[in-house]
Amino acid sequence: MNFEILLATSNAHKLEEFRRILAPHGITLYGMNDLNMPLLEVNEDGDTYFKNAQIKLLALRKLTSFPILADDSGLELEAFPNLLGLHTSRYAKGYKDQKEANESIIKLYDNNPSLKRDATFKCALCFSLNDGDLRYFDGKMPGFIGKKATYAHGFGYDPIFISKEKNLCVASLNDEEKDAISHRGKACKKLLTYLKIKGLIK
Repeated sequence: MNFEILLATSNAHKLEEFRRILAPHGITLYGMNDLNMPLLEVNEDGDTYFKNAQIKLLALRKLTSFPILADDSGLELEAFPNLLGLHTSRYAKGYKDQKEANESIIKLYDNNPSLKRDATFKCALCFSLNDGDLRYFDGKMPGFIGKKATYAHGFGYDPIFISKEKNLCVASLNDEEKDAISHRGKACKKLLTYLKIKGLIK
C-alpha cells in the first residue's frame, strides 16, 4: 500500500526530514517543487502554530486535490518569549545566514548569564484529504540553549539546541535518534496513528 501526500513547502531540509519519518510507513511525500507548483506565498499571520499551518494548507488546497500536510514550527525561548516563537523563521532572515542568527542567540545569553536557558521546539501539523476535513497534530521537544554551536548534522536552530531527553545537541544526533525525540517526529507519530485508523496506511 502506498499513500501519497503533498507537503506544503519548498524547503528541501524540511521535506527531507518529513520524508525520512513518513516513508517507512508506506507514504510517498511530495514537495511543491516535485509537482512544479508555484511558490506558495501566504501571510502567516495566525496567532498560533496551528493557524499558520492551516493558512498554508487552505492556500494550497485551491491549487490541488492531493492530500495535503502543512506544518508550522518554532523555537520558544523561556527568557525571551517574544523573540522567536511564531517569528522563528523570520528572525533568521534578519541575518546574513542561519549560522549568524544562531550565534546571535548564544550571545544574548552570554550577555545575560543569569537567565535560564530553557527552550522548547514546537510543531503543529494540519492535514487534509480532499474532503475539506482538517485534522491537527502537535509535538514538542524540550531542551535548552547550548553555550556553543555544534555544526554536525541538522539544520536551522539544531546546532544550538540541547535536548533534555538526550542531554545532547540535536545537531550531534543521527537521523534516527533525532526523529525519535523531535517535535516533528512526535507530531508525525500522531498523524500516522490517524492514517492507520482511517485505513490509509498499514
